Amino acid sequence: MNWRPLTLIIVLLSASLSGYSQENSLPNNAYSNNYSSGWSCEFGFKKEGEHCVKIPLPEQAYLTSAGNSWKCNRGYIKQKETCVEILVPQNAYLVESNYGLGWECNRGYRPNKIGYGNKASHCVKVDLPENAYFKSADYGPGWQCEPGYRTEGKKCEKIIIPENAFATDPGYGKGWECLRGFIEQNTSCVKLVVPNNAYLNESGKFWSCERGFRKEAHECIKITVPENAFLNDQGDDWKCNRGFSKSSTSCDPIELPPNASLNQNGNSWVCNYPYHRQGKQCKRK
Repeated sequence: MNWRPLTLIIVLLSASLSGYSQENSLPNNAYSNNYSSGWSCEFGFKKEGEHCVKIPLPEQAYLTSAGNSWKCNRGYIKQKETCVEILVPQNAYLVESNYGLGWECNRGYRPNKIGYGNKASHCVKVDLPENAYFKSADYGPGWQCEPGYRTEGKKCEKIIIPENAFATDPGYGKGWECLRGFIEQNTSCVKLVVPNNAYLNESGKFWSCERGFRKEAHECIKITVPENAFLNDQGDDWKCNRGFSKSSTSCDPIELPPNASLNQNGNSWVCNYPYHRQGKQCKRK
């Protein structure tokens, strides 16, 4: 008996039933995903468990481009599941926002209440002192002093910049800094004295000795490198070559006892296994 035709019929029937089963497993208002397994809800519906439920759309709202949530129309703001009209006070304008007040004050005005959790109801005029300009009024007084001035209470006082200094942000500190190579003393900038064989560091407020010199008080003293030694990475001291140990002014050769070898740094010795150090010798236990 030829089983091939019968086998083909069973395979086709199985595939047909499988497709039928997958189609009928979809909930209402859903569709099969094209590039992955499972299903997604149609536009205007959202997934809840194994079902697609219609998204309730409040008045003055619209579905987002994804179709699975909603936003309020311009001039309205979301409060729980409704859209409430934004009451824009005088001297204010609408802003696109899903939270907060939904409006901001015009330039030169600020909310009557500021700070987290405070609900402002109107805009009040900012009192601008002389030599100041308007800035964001969400925090602070709503104004900032012009360059060369700093805040003193509700006024802008002129900053006296000493010779060899430049103006900085008036909102912080004294409003000026000394030029590179000068240091502050009281209310003036005096030249930093850089000794021989030294240079100004990156900040320009301190000096460092050149490589091969060591700082001692207000001078840079030349480093005397003994025989069998070299300058360290910083250039402010010396190290002995491998196989030598450092004394106060010289590098002395390391004498290795039998069954010993130099350590990793090369400035001392350790006993080879299974020997152990006892005084200046390596002995078995």
